[in-house]
Amino acid sequence: MKGFSGCGVSLANRRPPAAEAPLDLEKLRGFDRLEFPGSLLGRLELTTALSGEKPAFLAFSRLLDAPLTRQAADFEGALLDDFLEQFYKRSMLARSFGCATAGADFDLERAAVDRNYHARLGRLLRILYAPHHDGAMTLTMPLRIPHTGADNFDYASAVRALRDWQLPHLAVTLELHIHEIRLDDTLKAIFDNLKYNTAMIRVIYEPELGNALGVAALLKLAELFAPCGERLTAPPELMLSPVYSQSDTLPRELELYHDMFESLKIQL
Repeated sequence: MKGFSGCGVSLANRRPPAAEAPLDLEKLRGFDRLEFPGSLLGRLELTTALSGEKPAFLAFSRLLDAPLTRQAADFEGALLDDFLEQFYKRSMLARSFGCATAGADFDLERAAVDRNYHARLGRLLRILYAPHHDGAMTLTMPLRIPHTGADNFDYASAVRALRDWQLPHLAVTLELHIHEIRLDDTLKAIFDNLKYNTAMIRVIYEPELGNALGVAALLKLAELFAPCGERLTAPPELMLSPVYSQSDTLPRELELYHDMFESLKIQL
């Protein structure tokens, strides 16, 4: 897809009760780019599914839950040791499946404006980064678009925060809430700021609330990002991520994706 490495499906926004039901992986076999929640790591159903042919691009969101990772920079002693052990186990399990990108929410927005937190988080990230210095897996932090706090959030400050840590395989996943923002030059400017530090763009929408995602929106997104992505040696992945809690929602969306992806191949 123009400006992107490829287009796939993310289950990062799978909510209860659907999140508590067995995952029907057969319906995902037609897609070669997949993202699963980190909570599925270690589950027999996923281990069995990934023991055979793996997708061309595999990612995991939230290796550990956000309420935990957002506090981790302040942990000390046994609490820190326990966190590091949990994180290490999850990240190494993800690597064993050939995971390209694994996510964890360490509150990048806070690190961008709070220098003390930035320093504490940097120390933690260097410890977490050590097993992955070979670059086999990129660690990403989510960054929401649009930002839910101050309207004038400076996305360039997030880039500066990342660059100050000087960890080459640390990047962002842009969480694009596509029905909350205009697809215009403002978004293009954000993309331009973040293009060298973005591993994935996760397009989030809520089909159970009537928010349909169509080919026209994806074409406009490609139009906005293509000038940025085409200058990159490793353009980001574009992942469609429906927010859903009912078990019949995902199969319905997957059927639409098959048609949409075919249409995108023709039109781009």
